Amino acid sequence: MYAPTWEGENDANNYTSVDLFGPQIVEATLSLDNTRVIYKPHPRVETSKDSAVAEANARIIELIDGANESIADETRQHQVLMEGDILAMFDAVDLLVTDISSVGLDFLYLQSDKPLVLTDRRDDSGRLNEEAPISLATPIIDGSTVGETSALLQKMLTDDTSAEVRQRLRRYYFGEGEKGTSTVLFTKTISELIAKRTSALENFHFEKSTNSEANDE
Repeated sequence: MYAPTWEGENDANNYTSVDLFGPQIVEATLSLDNTRVIYKPHPRVETSKDSAVAEANARIIELIDGANESIADETRQHQVLMEGDILAMFDAVDLLVTDISSVGLDFLYLQSDKPLVLTDRRDDSGRLNEEAPISLATPIIDGSTVGETSALLQKMLTDDTSAEVRQRLRRYYFGEGEKGTSTVLFTKTISELIAKRTSALENFHFEKSTNSEANDE
């Protein structure tokens, strides 16, 4: 799956790879044997007012439609999904390429055993690592490596060398526990805090009452 974000409201929040690397990433994935590509961009990519993003998005769709012409079996055709719950799609994904956004973190939490690749439109790994520690656990596609995307993805599918560091980053972001346990842990923690506060309030009122009685005497 290639799931890029949109360009954001301003340059500081622009992490999209669509305009710079999108068509090259999709071309690279389409070149892999026995691979079905799912293109699931942020919904605002389709309505982007940035001409470079709009043109690249159109080119990506054109590439996928062209590749599908030679695939008779519709169940094996590549897909363009502009709508739908991306979280529900992760079970069917073997590798995710995405930008710095919540999608990468969601995938890290839900599918930490699967390869994850991030992009860096600024070609600044130091800044990227500081702004998004998740990038420490993934290979990066940027201006210097985009030409090697096909080889990178093939290697990630056959020799996932980032698996151990991904698990460490998952614990860093989400703590211990498998998917589905976060709600239980959150509820448990909140319940403990409520119990502590209730006990503290009861002690406060008891001490206040005791002091009041002592003053009356």
